[in-house]
Amino acid sequence: MKVEQISPHIWSLKTWMIIPIHVWAVRGKEGITLVDAGIPLMAKGILNTIHQLNAGPLQKSC
Repeated sequence: MKVEQISPHIWSLKTWMIIPIHVWAVRGKEGITLVDAGIPLMAKGILNTIHQLNAGPLQKSC
C-alpha cells in the first residue's frame, strides 16, 4: 500500500487490485476517519497503516 501525506491531517492510502483503489484517512480530534473505506481485502493493510501513522484510533461510524 502506498501512503502519501496530503496535509497535516489527511493521508492517501492507495493500492492496485486490477484498478487503483484510494482510501482517505482524515485525522480529527477523536482519531482517524476513513473516507471511501476501500474493499475488504484492504482491511488489514489499512489498520496496519493507521497504527504506523500513530494518528489516533480508527473511529466507528454510528
